[in-house]
Amino acid sequence: MVVKMIKKTTKELKQKVESEAEKLQRQKKARQDLVDAVIKGREQKKARSDDTKRKILIGAYLLKKYDNDVKKFLAENPEFMLIVRETDKRLFES
Repeated sequence: MVVKMIKKTTKELKQKVESEAEKLQRQKKARQDLVDAVIKGREQKKARSDDTKRKILIGAYLLKKYDNDVKKFLAENPEFMLIVRETDKRLFES
């Protein structure tokens, strides 16, 4: 009877240890997933920032090339207005 109780207790302890180990693994995975998501978010933010800087520099180059004469630029590059949003076209009117 005592041996049976010890076996049962040992079995229960093993199950509890396994259960706790699984719980810790899930927590570890959740933490790693969070870290990965934060890193990915930072990388995406950096990529957007770099893209914006690139566009600004290209725009600055074009303005300098056309001596800040937007009308001259538009006259020589009418296709530019095809990529401008309707809401932004007012920026090029004057």
